Amino acid sequence: MEKIKTTARIEGRYYVPSMTIAIKFCHLEFSGEDKDRLESEWHKIKFENIEPMEKLIEETDNLIRKKADSLPKMRLIVGNFLVSRKEKRCIYKEIKELKAKKEEYEERKFKNVAILLIEAQSFLQENGFVLANVNSLGSIETEIYYLYNK
Repeated sequence: MEKIKTTARIEGRYYVPSMTIAIKFCHLEFSGEDKDRLESEWHKIKFENIEPMEKLIEETDNLIRKKADSLPKMRLIVGNFLVSRKEKRCIYKEIKELKAKKEEYEERKFKNVAILLIEAQSFLQENGFVLANVNSLGSIETEIYYLYNK
């Protein structure tokens, strides 16, 4: 019989029943010989969206700040009140659109729980893990995977 080299455990709540207050989550943990290497690789996969989204969020914040800063100057530059008012409305609309974009980037920064589950399962299969056990307790599901010595 082959000896178990590393164990992986995926625990998560992938749906929340109606009329229930709960949080969806997906947690992957390792134990055994390859624990550190696998945790490092999984961390990169899990958080790969953060850095690019942070850059987009920062760029959008800068644009919002520039647009907002230009509003008081417009009133001084343009003597005609009606033109200034139209231009202000246009800038307010642009700021609102930029804020909506920023919110979208913040949502996309962290991966959806269902996507994380699929990526965790794929990651384990790519690394040679074999599904050994699946348990469910209410809406929480636990999957145990083993990586055997070769």
